[in-house]
Amino acid sequence: MDGSVNTTIKPTKAVIYTRVSGAKQVREGDGLASQENRCREYATYKDYDVVEVFSDDMSGKFERRPAMDRMLSFLRLNKKDSIVVIIDDISRFARNVQAHIKLRETLADAGGILESPSIEFGEDSDSRLVEHMLASVAQHQREKNAEQTSNRMKGRMMNGYAVFYCTVSLAKVYEDRNGKLQETNSFSDSELPRVKDLISEVRAHALHLRREQALTRNQQQSYDQGESRQSDRRGGGTPERFRERSGQNHSQPRMER
Repeated sequence: MDGSVNTTIKPTKAVIYTRVSGAKQVREGDGLASQENRCREYATYKDYDVVEVFSDDMSGKFERRPAMDRMLSFLRLNKKDSIVVIIDDISRFARNVQAHIKLRETLADAGGILESPSIEFGEDSDSRLVEHMLASVAQHQREKNAEQTSNRMKGRMMNGYAVFYCTVSLAKVYEDRNGKLQETNSFSDSELPRVKDLISEVRAHALHLRREQALTRNQQQSYDQGESRQSDRRGGGTPERFRERSGQNHSQPRMER
């Protein structure tokens, strides 16, 4: 035996790979669990025994990912078993065309067989074309999402909203025995009241800024509405003198003698 993958024997073992774009989606979403459930349903349909699950929480534009690296190492250690790698969708595997192609080659060299309930992978030219087109679409979706997010953030900034959350920390700067300035976050009991006062001042200033921003937005909206009403009076609707004459003509019909 030369250690190559035996493709004549139907594989019986499978691993599942799931991915979301960030840690926030792990905390607040159910993406990993839903992907795993769909992959397990597929494994049951194909009569595969799921032996391991690997999950990443980082962007698909990167080729190197912690769980992906662990999965490839696992496949290399069990190369003779011809283990199937199940993904929910091609975008979960990668969202970068170059990364997708490299990972496909690396996975095949490690003895893995890529399968998904969403797409049928093949080695012929037509299957490769469809796969690369879908990988390109996944990359486009990632780039388009980034563009839309950036544009919306710029729009919110123009409207006076804060788009980045920042934390304020207090530090004490002092001069040590050698005359050098040092910084510390530790405060003595006598200094704590002043620290609390500073925190209150920062909060009050932030509240004042938010109120000013809200007032500016309200004033701008009132100005825009006033301009719109004046425009309607100048160019739209029926002039008052014509409405009066029209009313007189209807209310006082002409009498013939």
